[in-house]
Amino acid sequence: MRHLFTAAGLAGLLLATTALASPHDEVTRAVGKLASASSYVIHIDAPQAGTGGRIEMQYVAPDRYRMMLPGAPAQTIIGNQAYMEMAGRVMRVPLPAGTLDRMRDQAHIRETQENARIEAAGSDVIDGAPARKYRIIHPDQPGTEVMLWVNGEGWPLQMQVDGGEGSATMRYSRFNDASLVIQPPN
Repeated sequence: MRHLFTAAGLAGLLLATTALASPHDEVTRAVGKLASASSYVIHIDAPQAGTGGRIEMQYVAPDRYRMMLPGAPAQTIIGNQAYMEMAGRVMRVPLPAGTLDRMRDQAHIRETQENARIEAAGSDVIDGAPARKYRIIHPDQPGTEVMLWVNGEGWPLQMQVDGGEGSATMRYSRFNDASLVIQPPN
């Protein structure tokens, strides 16, 4: 019986700690968790981009990306090399060193979040999963509002960006999926 009360007390403490976390802390943790993931997939809907459909971006740590746009050849980045398949041939182009480093730089992520106004915006359901919703406003991006949905495990499930250049919705999935592999094209 004593163990039951101890377990219940610990569970209550954990729930209370989670409930007391500020929206800023929750968003910072979710963004940091995504940046630390070994892999993930993002589906992007951005009608104003004129891509004619959903863009898929895959990531595999530490430095592999594949982007697939409707009606266009796949683009693959491995380290500082970009590959594009066109007309049955593979083009390889070197990227300047550090081109993609800021996307996963934890210090840059923290700095960006520190300057943002982040507030709780209720709850929602994304693909059948309950999620907490947050509004994020960056002072250096006037007229742009970001909404972020975070699941109970702290993973970002969806982000919607509305601004002067249009809107985009990003759905995140396949976190730490070992079956996700990105190889250079042949």
